[in-house]
Amino acid sequence: MPALRLIAEGVGPFDRLDLDFSDGNGKPHLGPHILAGVNGSGKTTALRALAWPSSYSADGSSGSFGWSEFKHSLTGHEHSRAILLLQGTDGYLRAFASEYRAASETQFLRWAKNLLPPHHGLASAWGSAVDEVRYVLFSLGGAHGEISDLMAAYTSSKRLGYLPQPSLSELSKYEAGSLAFDSAVSNESVQKWLVDQFSKRALAEKRGQPAEVYERTVEDISNALTAILGEEARLDVGLEPDLHPILLMRGRRLNLSQLPDGVLTTLGWLADFIRRQQKAGCRDGILMIDEIDAHLHPRWQRQILPTLQAALPKVQIIVTSHSPFVISSCRGARVHLLEIGRDGKAMARPPIDAPFGQSVQATIKGIFGVDTLFDADTETKLEDWNELKRQEAAGKLPAPDRKRLHDLAKELSGRSEELRFIVGLPPKLSSSMLRAVIGTNQAGKVRKTSRRSVR
Repeated sequence: MPALRLIAEGVGPFDRLDLDFSDGNGKPHLGPHILAGVNGSGKTTALRALAWPSSYSADGSSGSFGWSEFKHSLTGHEHSRAILLLQGTDGYLRAFASEYRAASETQFLRWAKNLLPPHHGLASAWGSAVDEVRYVLFSLGGAHGEISDLMAAYTSSKRLGYLPQPSLSELSKYEAGSLAFDSAVSNESVQKWLVDQFSKRALAEKRGQPAEVYERTVEDISNALTAILGEEARLDVGLEPDLHPILLMRGRRLNLSQLPDGVLTTLGWLADFIRRQQKAGCRDGILMIDEIDAHLHPRWQRQILPTLQAALPKVQIIVTSHSPFVISSCRGARVHLLEIGRDGKAMARPPIDAPFGQSVQATIKGIFGVDTLFDADTETKLEDWNELKRQEAAGKLPAPDRKRLHDLAKELSGRSEELRFIVGLPPKLSSSMLRAVIGTNQAGKVRKTSRRSVR
């Protein structure tokens, strides 16, 4: 059930947002798709706009999307609406549409239908209205009804922590839906499910029954963590004082409160997504992660998307990121660059291929538009030095500025070898280096060198 296209109007900083998730030939592209841009360009809003149209089911119940918070991002717009076009597992197209503060149902349906591709057998499968929002599912051929495949959305917040008895814990009466973002990962549910995989595998083996499904689940998560971290990380279960999940890592047996935040957050949403896949009986779906690079060391940022691509080959992955290590890390990834215009409104560029194979420096310049790799203070001083050098070359540099040019060159050259090379100040040799160059004796006196006459 991968997404093909999202069109939204009156959402956050966007008057109109158009995100193309296709391969350019009308078929869905699994990505990974990376939403990138400066702060305020609407990355998180765009990701939540993806979840909004499909967050209600036929009976009008919520998928714990967090509508009460999301609707505040619609402030200032006369009306807000979105349509998400997907391709179902049956090969037919579906479209979820939603509108807030609708002028009329007729206008809303006309707007949505005008955005649908040519089709046969168009019908509205169901519609509902909740909290001033109208939802409708369009079925473009094939059977009508909801799309049963999995859509899940997460943030990189830490949700897991040690529980003394996860295998015996009474699960919360309320378990967040798959589109809950901040609260999609339930500490109790994930830990009980992890322990259950080991318990069911052991029981199946004892009874001589197939245990591959439980073993594969544990191995999938362990292998993914190992690939991301670049070191061995295996899931296991601690027996005392009660059954609880642990991670074998760096020669230690660590419970879930002892893990680094980057490992803990990644384990949280990864285990929850695979748990939901198992529950839904599917291996595909759409996985959305906001700020996937949060809490991750740059070395791990380089591995997160390629690992997910390999571990979840049938899943469409859509993430937001500020990291050049993430953006340039994955073959076949697509980058959707969001920008802010002079009027303060955001827009999305057409998607481009991720700069796979290019340096991080090239990504920083090409995607983020940052021309320098130095800190802001160094860059300011370099600009001053450059301007003074231009005046010197033109023969228009006053004496006071010549001193300032010298002082800037001296200060910058002391910061790094790279800057010393740029400003062209000769290096200051240490006393030991000087002695080696000019040849001094141990007493610090210059040795006399004999001259041999040439006959």
